[in-house]
Amino acid sequence: MQVDEPLPDLVSERLANRQYDVAFSEWRKALSRLAGDRDGAITVARSLLETTCKIALKEVGATHDKNWDLPKLYYIAATELGISPTQRTDELFRSIFGASQSIVNRVGELRNKLGDAHGKGNLDLAVPKHHAELAVNLAGSICCFLVSCLESTIAAKKLVTAAIVLDAVG
Repeated sequence: MQVDEPLPDLVSERLANRQYDVAFSEWRKALSRLAGDRDGAITVARSLLETTCKIALKEVGATHDKNWDLPKLYYIAATELGISPTQRTDELFRSIFGASQSIVNRVGELRNKLGDAHGKGNLDLAVPKHHAELAVNLAGSICCFLVSCLESTIAAKKLVTAAIVLDAVG
């Protein structure tokens, strides 16, 4: 995958912000591993999701337990950002946000099955390129969405705070 393709460019642009340095570094690492270290790319894709969830939680002032697994981190981050399926009444968004949670869960499972975080037996085959690309692209898309929602949430909180201050002064 070339870095000048639309999705990598979009994710790179979204994560190329000082507050997301660790996530941006993991994104670049995942892309670089696609060529020759596909199981490593899948592992980094999962790490990218975890890192982005932790960044989002920190930025909104929420705490997390260091022992939480990826599905729990994503669920809490999604809840804090207002994108949990349980927070929606519209069936379309409940479905999309539920699918996002499912993607996060499955990328974590893909890392367990195909990534390089666990030992492998002699009969394990090489990870197909399209599987690694899928994991990296899904992780990048979800992270892009999380960061976009995070920035929207922070902007909304600033507006509310400004309105409260104006009401108190006025």
